[in-house]
Amino acid sequence: MHILDAKIISNKNIAKDIYLLSCEAEEIASEARPGQFLMLKLNLPLPYILRRPFSICLTNIEKNELFILYKIRGKITGHMSRLKEGERISVMGPLGNGFDIPSNTSRIILLGGGIGVAPLISLLPIYNKGITFIAGYSSAKEYVDIKRIVKGDYTYIVCTEDGSIGHRGTCIDAFRDYMERPLSDNTVVLSCGPMPMLRKISEISKRLNIACYVSLETYMGCGMGLCQGCVIRTQHGYIRICKAGPVFKSEDICWNQA
Repeated sequence: MHILDAKIISNKNIAKDIYLLSCEAEEIASEARPGQFLMLKLNLPLPYILRRPFSICLTNIEKNELFILYKIRGKITGHMSRLKEGERISVMGPLGNGFDIPSNTSRIILLGGGIGVAPLISLLPIYNKGITFIAGYSSAKEYVDIKRIVKGDYTYIVCTEDGSIGHRGTCIDAFRDYMERPLSDNTVVLSCGPMPMLRKISEISKRLNIACYVSLETYMGCGMGLCQGCVIRTQHGYIRICKAGPVFKSEDICWNQA
């Protein structure tokens, strides 16, 4: 884990209230694995001095870059959206445990709800051809053109609740439709998004006897397990998301208490 004063390279508005920020952070970029996260601190006054968690969306080791895909949700992300090239932010990471995909996996299905697509994007440069990425958005305004972020031969299926782009419905609807086709025995589902969505995907995967992993999004006070502020109940007891996760086997989560 490193704490760096990272220089911003770019901070682009790519959809409604959604930005892709890249910064120079050599040590973190070289060590980060898909599914891990960062704790960011901006130069803001009280009560905004605590670091905030953000998924690592992508890394470019050759250029010492890491990318953060984020959505404006409050004061801190609003301030982030106004950061310019050359400014600096304090970045701590990489943190947590990422996606641990079994070596015999033949097909990977990624399911992202809204800004939950962020940590899943980090898998695309590694696996690419064996991936089907299903993403759900409220409308075309929030749509993230992931093919422009990472080029490749993976399949990208887009859904919007109002049908303004892609299929009408949610990524859960598209997931159900997709799972009607014949699949190999070694299919793995990886998902990130709102908790109700993850719970439903877990139920469907369990019914179909398919391995499923979920990346949980939550507020964190420290990112290192000290504050006990990100605890969730699992089959193995109460566990800190920042230390044991944020990626878990879906079958381990006590969904009725999540």
